[in-house]
Order: sequence, then structure tokens, then C-alpha cells
Amino acid sequence: MKVEVATLGPPGDEFYEAIEQEHRDGARLMIEAEYLIFGRFAWRRRDSDYAMEVTEIMCETQRGKRFVETGIDGYARLYDLPQLRDLQRQRKLLDVPRLSAIDKTLMLLPPDTPAEAWEVFDNELVGMFAGEALPSPWSITRRPRRLVATIDASVSFDRRKRAKREGAAAAPSLDFWSGDCTGASAYMTLTADSATMACLRAAVTGAAREKKLGLAEAAIALLTGATTPVARPVLHIFSPKGRAPSSYLPGFGWTGAESGAVLDDLLRDCPPDVVDLDDVAGSRVAGYAPAPKMADYVRARDGTCVFPGCHRAAESCQLDHRIPYGDGGGTTPGNLFALCQHHHNLKTDRRTFYIPDPVTGEIVWLFSNGRWAVSEDNGILGAYATPTAPRWVSTLDGNRASRAHAARFNAKCHALCDAFEAGGDLEACLAGIAELEEEFGLRFEFTPAGEDHSWLPPEPVDAPPESTDTVPDPRDYEWLLHATAA
Repeated sequence: MKVEVATLGPPGDEFYEAIEQEHRDGARLMIEAEYLIFGRFAWRRRDSDYAMEVTEIMCETQRGKRFVETGIDGYARLYDLPQLRDLQRQRKLLDVPRLSAIDKTLMLLPPDTPAEAWEVFDNELVGMFAGEALPSPWSITRRPRRLVATIDASVSFDRRKRAKREGAAAAPSLDFWSGDCTGASAYMTLTADSATMACLRAAVTGAAREKKLGLAEAAIALLTGATTPVARPVLHIFSPKGRAPSSYLPGFGWTGAESGAVLDDLLRDCPPDVVDLDDVAGSRVAGYAPAPKMADYVRARDGTCVFPGCHRAAESCQLDHRIPYGDGGGTTPGNLFALCQHHHNLKTDRRTFYIPDPVTGEIVWLFSNGRWAVSEDNGILGAYATPTAPRWVSTLDGNRASRAHAARFNAKCHALCDAFEAGGDLEACLAGIAELEEEFGLRFEFTPAGEDHSWLPPEPVDAPPESTDTVPDPRDYEWLLHATAA
């Protein structure tokens, strides 16, 4: 009997090229699948039961409620934008998050917006996709926001001030409940202002590091008395120099009125060690390891790992020499960037490289396979989205109208608050809000205060200040680092 044994060698280049093509095809198929699921909402208004539509798609796709609602609303907006709708049908460019960003921007338009205005938006959006690079959700909505303000100035408001008004923390609460009927698991939820939470996190993290425990184990040990808190847990607080105290807590954002008061009490009880970071931007260290001031500055500037789509906090990231130290790259803030260990390894293995844009804060990533991507600024001065609570009703048309109604109401009220804070009359502002509340049948949740808020520092928001001026480099701002005992 003759036996033949076939041996396989390592895959050739054709195999890897096929795998790479499958990867690219898979990315496109994801958007095509979204189109197959939600595309029908772009072509006709529907009076069917909205809640049942959502439930049906959730059952068919096994996706979450938030994703399904966002997909329905994003595609439904294409009904108003026929050119963009046709482009999406032909090329399948836009994923659900980008369509949602467009929808949330355009819902501020009044219900009687003329067809000519919709055509202007349609042309503007279609023109953004002439190239191969797909803009980010923020980039897609930046210019339409300006056009909305030109059509209806009454909904043009300062997004940073709105974020401040909406940032007030709720009263602390603590809840316990059983997770299942067997009693095998149970849960606890603690809600408090951001400053208190930052202090708690510092205490738990310090105990976990000292006792070599996980965060959950450390929290349980502290609450049950099995261990004692560390002597001096460190809390990092960033605050603009020479301004009244509105501070940034890494992982929790800018302090509002309530969390600011808690922070003031903390700093009175525990005087901070103040480190001036004003000169750090241009500093240099002779060796490889950055000085503590420099490391703090870089982490505050970056906010998270700077790899596209990675949200690991900069405090838990490594600091990468963009130009390797061994190749002459200096230990300077301009050459140091926060990277989590995984993405640091990708860069060290030369599978990717990145180039920062000093004006926008964006970072262009170049990959060894010839592709590229852009990561946006997530640092203290970077953009963040203020979540909003959607208002759902029974039909798609009714839902969209209700959400647009609420969005326009809040935008008009915030615009009145902006005018008052710029030197307007308080009574006129309150009267205007009262008239809008009566007109829209809604209640504005924020009462304008009588004091001067001009000292408030710049804040990160869901879009940078919409101006044609050059965006300032974050290094031009004067930052202080407070390291305090919680």
C-alpha cells in the first residue's frame, strides 16, 4: 500500500491579501447591513406604532434599544435630504452614528423650514463626501450647525454655557437591590457629585494599589472595615490659572456648582500641593523618563489613549515617545503622547505611526497596510458630547416632531440665557423663557442667575467654538495641577 502525505507550507502573500480584502469587505458589509435594516425609513413617512417598530428590530437583530432608535431616526432624516439619501443608497457611506449626528443637528430647524433651505443642507452634506476619507460625526455636523443658526438665529446658543447649565449634579443617592430571585447576587448604586466621586475613586484606587487588590475588592474591604484607607490618596485637579475656581477632574469632567462647592470644602480641609504647569509645554528632560509635571501635562492634554476609537483614560496609559528616544526623539510634551499598552505595542512594532495636527488637536494615524485614520482631541480642551434624553412617542413622525419640538424649545431658552449673560436684562430673560414655556408647553430646567459669569473658563463641549479664527493650541493655556489628599 502506498501512502502519500501532503504537507502545507506557510501561507503566501496571496493568502494575506485575501484576508485583508475580507477585512475591508466586512467593514463595508456592516454599513450595508444597517442600510438593509433601517433603509426603509428613509423613503416614506410611517404612521405605524413606533414602539413596536423598535421592538421588532431589536428582536430581529439582537441589538440594543438605543442603537435601534438611533438607526431609525438617523435614516428617517434622509427623507428630508434626497440627494444624501440617493448617495447613501449607492455608496453606503454613512454609519448609524454619523446619520444620528446629522439628525440631531437638523432637528433644531423649525417645522415650516422651506424646501429651498433643506436643499442647501442637502448640497452641503453631499459635498463633504467627495473624497475617500469619511469625516467624523463632529466634522459632519460642524458646518450644518452654522447654517441652522443663519436660518433661525433664535436657536443659536453657546454650547459651552449650555453644558455648564446642564452639568448640575443630582442629590446623592444610594440604592441596594437583589439581582435575581435566588439571592445569589445583589447590587448597589451610589450617585453623587463628580468631586465626591473623584475623591472616592482616589481612595479606592489608593487602597487597591497598596493592598494589591482589584478595585471591587478594595471597595468592599473599605466599606466592610476589612481594611483602612491609605494615608494620603492623591486626587489630581486641573484648573486654569488666574481664574475663579472651575476645575477639571480627570474621568469626571468640569466641576459644576455643586461639585465645585464640595471641592472648595476639600481644599480648605486639605491644602493642596500646587504645581504650576505654565512652563511645562516648552520644557525638556535630558533622559528618557518625563518629569512628573510633564507627565501630568501630557495626560491632561490627551485625556485618553490617542489611538482612534480608544477611550482608556490617559492616567492608565503609557507615555510614548512619538519619535523614538533612541532615534533622537526628545523627552518633551510635543513628543510624548498617551497610549494604552496594546496600542503602544502596535506603534513600537512599527505597524502604525501617527502625526499630530498642532492646530486642531487631531492625530493622523498611518498603518502599514496603507490605510489611515484620524483620532480627535479628547483632552481637557477637547470635544465631548452632552448626552440628551430622547423623548419617544408612539409613531415615528410623532416621535421626530416631539424631539424637534423639545430641541427647539431648549435651544431658544439657552439663547435667551446667553443674551442675558452677555449683559442683557434678567427680567426680560425670565419673561422670554416664560413666554416660550407657555408657547411650547414645556418647562425650562435652568434658571438664569443674576451674577456675572464672565469669569468662567473655557470648557470642552460636543464641538469647539464655531469660529473661523485659528483654534488655539492647548499648550497656550495656563494650567495648574492640584495634587491633594482626599
